[in-house]
Amino acid sequence: MNILILTPSYPDKKNIWSGVFFQEQAKALSKRHNVFVVSSQVDYGKFSPCFNYKLTKTKKNNLVEYIIYVSRSLPIYNQFNFLATTYFIIKKLFKNQKIDIIHCHFAYPPGIIGYFLMKHFNVPYVITEHASNFENRFKTFVHKRLVLKALKNAEGIIAVGQSLKHEINKYTSKQIRVVPNVIDISKFKLKINKGKFINIGFLGQLNDHRKGLDILLKAITKIKYQNYLLHIGGGGKLLEEYKSLANKYNICNKCKFYGVISPNKITDFFSKLDVFVLPSRKESFGVVVIEAMATGIPVIGTICGGPEDIITKETGILIEKENILELTNTIDFVLENLESYNSKKIRRYVNDNYGVNSFVKNLTGIYGEVLKNYEAKIND
Repeated sequence: MNILILTPSYPDKKNIWSGVFFQEQAKALSKRHNVFVVSSQVDYGKFSPCFNYKLTKTKKNNLVEYIIYVSRSLPIYNQFNFLATTYFIIKKLFKNQKIDIIHCHFAYPPGIIGYFLMKHFNVPYVITEHASNFENRFKTFVHKRLVLKALKNAEGIIAVGQSLKHEINKYTSKQIRVVPNVIDISKFKLKINKGKFINIGFLGQLNDHRKGLDILLKAITKIKYQNYLLHIGGGGKLLEEYKSLANKYNICNKCKFYGVISPNKITDFFSKLDVFVLPSRKESFGVVVIEAMATGIPVIGTICGGPEDIITKETGILIEKENILELTNTIDFVLENLESYNSKKIRRYVNDNYGVNSFVKNLTGIYGEVLKNYEAKIND
């Protein structure tokens, strides 16, 4: 099957973490299908009135990756210029290439581009929605209309979690399937050796307070086990603020800030840990949770949209969000009962539910059903 994937972001030399989970999905699908990825994004560093862009291409086995950098245009007109430029470039790139199905990550902008490509190539498109808050896609009345039009005409709609599915259900009567994000478990190794300290981990972007690091820093000051080291991965504009907060709580000597961790170093980060904590205020999924569990360690997460689909009694504990006392008590409980968690079972759970084979099987089944229904519709 020839699959065209449209994404709003993708890793490049400047932004190694941008859309990395889109790339992981594309790599997984390329093990069984021919996959073409097109990521289009506005290049705010360059200005041109209209239709100016830069295109990069990489190819490895069955995966071809295109990144389109569309130059920033005039205010208001900029969105139209971006959509039109992206659409015409994709038409040109694939005019001689057979495409069976288009997979759009997010209803807008990829979903609306997928709608017009469906008209041109006469192939169906599906949408996977990832937004931690779906209604945030409705920036203006026009954006809302475009998002809803993309959903209305999609042959398949996918959400990465049950909570997000329920949010989207308010705006469409179509069936929404849940397919969680994928992880290549072969990259992760079971943690075996115990360190000198109890190693607690956190990983997330620090551009806002959504990941709840402020809650964790406050909660950890009150835990019983003070022989700990808190490993904090992730960069962002609030990084220095969190360092100041650790200083305020007099735990600087117990915190290690890593900043941005490159994808090829992520397994090393998790391999240091005894337990992973993600006290988010809102999540549509939580890839870092399954990455931590892939190393066989227990996790603590909050009921905030995504983690409740992932964490079980055998793999960790779920707590209420923004509850500092409960988080403190839960960290103590997990540390007291570390030996009760079976690392091999935790890892097996991840592989069975979020591994490459499971992911590819799920999506291939959806693609097959979508193609069958689309063919029946156009022949009706």
